[in-house]
Amino acid sequence: MATVVLLRICLRTDSKSKCVMPAHPHPYTNTHTHHSVTNIDISSVVIDQMTEKYKTWMSSLRWYTMNACKLQFDDRIFDVCLDKATFDSILCSSGSSEDRRFRIHSMLLEISRCMKKNSVYIIISHAPPERRLRLLERREYDWTVEVLDISCEVNGSSSSSSSGSSSGS
Repeated sequence: MATVVLLRICLRTDSKSKCVMPAHPHPYTNTHTHHSVTNIDISSVVIDQMTEKYKTWMSSLRWYTMNACKLQFDDRIFDVCLDKATFDSILCSSGSSEDRRFRIHSMLLEISRCMKKNSVYIIISHAPPERRLRLLERREYDWTVEVLDISCEVNGSSSSSSSGSSSGS
């Protein structure tokens, strides 16, 4: 069973404008070297830009123009999937709410299919967890969900982090 980590980024302020990570190490943090990173985007322009930008110093990066709702990868091949805007972008896109839910469900089924057993799917979202959990906690995805709040300091406020978990229903 895979684990979904839903990160909610909370921007705060301090004079140093720096992001503060949680005070305690998270159980999914490791020091392994990753030899291959696969990146996708629906925009070929973005893929071309990123391929050019990182071609000389990040040769382990692989770039593909691809729709996250129709992944062109084999089953059970990824250890980690990092979603840093796609989930929120689909939910905030045009179309009916039914269409957006269908696209999210299609994307999550595809991600679930491509994830290895005991893998981690990390979603970075600015939305409150209660607005995302019902979409993530479906039996057919075969994962458990954990929420981790990360606060960032920008111009004066303190930081905090908290975590909670929830099992799929």
